[in-house]
Amino acid sequence: MHDESAILKSLQQQGCRLTVVRKSIIRALLKIKTPISTLELHEKLVKAKFDMNKTTVYREIESLKEAGVIRELQFGERMKRYEIIPEDHRHHLICKRCKTVEDVVMEDDLDEIEKRLKKQTKFMVQDHALAFYGLCVKCQ
Repeated sequence: MHDESAILKSLQQQGCRLTVVRKSIIRALLKIKTPISTLELHEKLVKAKFDMNKTTVYREIESLKEAGVIRELQFGERMKRYEIIPEDHRHHLICKRCKTVEDVVMEDDLDEIEKRLKKQTKFMVQDHALAFYGLCVKCQ
C-alpha cells in the first residue's frame, strides 16, 4: 500500500480521523522509503517545518501500526523502526557501523524454503524477516 490516497482511504474506512499530523507522518514515511525510528522521524518532520512534539509522533505511530498501515521492525538495536507496509516482500541491508538501513527486494524470495519447512516440520510460516548485516559503501 504505497499510494497515499489508498492509505488515507483505508484509514477513513476504519473510522480514523485524517489529521494534518497523521497525513504528514504518512507522507514522510512514503518519502523516506526505508525503516526509520520515531525519533529520526520526529527530527525530519521538525526540519520540514511540521511543529509537533515527540509524544504526538509516538502516539500516531502506534495508531498507524494498529490500523495496519505501518509495521514495526527491529534490527538487533535498542530502537524500533517503522515503515509503510510494502506491497512487495522486502528484506534489509543494515550497516553495522553507521546503522543505515536499506531495503532490498530479492527476485527469488524464500517461498521454496518456506514450503520445504512446512513439508519437513508441519510448521506453517505466515511471515518472515531477513536482514543482512555488514558495511555500506560509505563505511567500507
